[in-house]
Amino acid sequence: ATTSEMARNVSEAASGTDEIAASVGAVSASARDTAEGVAQAQRAADDLTRMSAELQSRVARFTV
Repeated sequence: ATTSEMARNVSEAASGTDEIAASVGAVSASARDTAEGVAQAQRAADDLTRMSAELQSRVARFTV
């Protein structure tokens, strides 16, 4: 292979590496977003648990 062909191949490989790095970055960002969504859902579930216990306590005060 000629020097210019080798240089072109190296350039194409470098371009492919850049694309892979960008894809990995996008996956990482998606993983962070998902983790934040899970944390928010957990906080909401904790709030609902607390509110449910409070409601049960208040309802238990009523007698028939």
